Amino acid sequence: MLNNSRSNCFRYILCYVDISQNIFFPLNANIIPKKLMLDFSTFAEFSRTNCIGICAFLVPANLLTTLLTVILAILGRSSHQIWRSVSLASIFATFMIYHVYTWFMIGVVMLPTYILLALAITCLLTNFVSVILHKRYFCHQNISQNA
Repeated sequence: MLNNSRSNCFRYILCYVDISQNIFFPLNANIIPKKLMLDFSTFAEFSRTNCIGICAFLVPANLLTTLLTVILAILGRSSHQIWRSVSLASIFATFMIYHVYTWFMIGVVMLPTYILLALAITCLLTNFVSVILHKRYFCHQNISQNA
C-alpha cells in the first residue's frame, strides 16, 4: 500500500510540456508523450533578450576564473584544485560560446560577437595550457633512490 501511494505522488510531479500551444499534460500511465525535449529556440530567445545581463556576468566570470586557474598553476597547487577551477572556467566559456552562436543563428555578425567569441576561446585555451604546463613543471613524481 505504501509503495502504491508513493508512485501516485510522484506520477503527477513530472509533466509533458507542449511549448507550441502552452499545454501541460501530467505524466501518468494513460498519457505517454511522443517526445520529452527542450526547445532550443526558447533558450536562444532568452539569451538574445537578456544579452546585456548575460554578457555583464559572463565576461568578468570568464576572466576571473581563468586568472584563478593561472594563479593556481603558478603557485603549484594540487591538480584537484586546478581541475576544479578549469571546469568552472570552461562552463562559463562554453556558455559564452553558445550565447554568441545564438546571435550568429539570426544573422547578427558584428564586432562585439567576434570579440566575445575570441574571449571565450582564449579563456578555454589558456585554461588547458595552464593544466598542461602545471603537469609538466610542477607535478614531479617521487622516484625512490634505493635502486
